[in-house]
Amino acid sequence: MTRGRRGMGPEHWSPGERKIVVCGEGASAKEQVAALLGGFGSPPPRVFDLGSVEAARAVERVLRVRLFERFGHAEFNLEVRRAR
Repeated sequence: MTRGRRGMGPEHWSPGERKIVVCGEGASAKEQVAALLGGFGSPPPRVFDLGSVEAARAVERVLRVRLFERFGHAEFNLEVRRAR
């Protein structure tokens, strides 16, 4: 989970349901991260596993930079929805 300068606790989040992505090579490490995020109000059903660490590089490098350019800061949330 990448967070901005203000912190990781729920008091720093905008209202709404959390949807958080995890990426990496170790399945057990991703499970531990998902469990840790549960303590922040993001139970496992709201945690999306995007696969390997290459996915993390793509998400952070492309998405975060573009949104930072748009908003001028890194304090924003995203929502992930499935097409029907």
